[in-house]
Amino acid sequence: MFSLESDMNLFLSEFLPQILRRQLHTIRNRLYPSYGNYLSGNYLSWSDALQASIGYDSDNILKKTKDALLKVKNGELL
Repeated sequence: MFSLESDMNLFLSEFLPQILRRQLHTIRNRLYPSYGNYLSGNYLSWSDALQASIGYDSDNILKKTKDALLKVKNGELL
């Protein structure tokens, strides 16, 4: 099942040059920030914001990544 967004992406990828697609994505991300990465919140310092967030440096993500890499290294995953 296709959505309007996926149909639009298919159209853009088939018929518009790369440079024009990049410009359209930039405009979309500025108009609708939820499509891109954004920051929000009222924090007094960067360290306060880090304490209230989770990210790629969190222990569980690092452990999962390490475990997956070891499985690939040991031939358990391809």
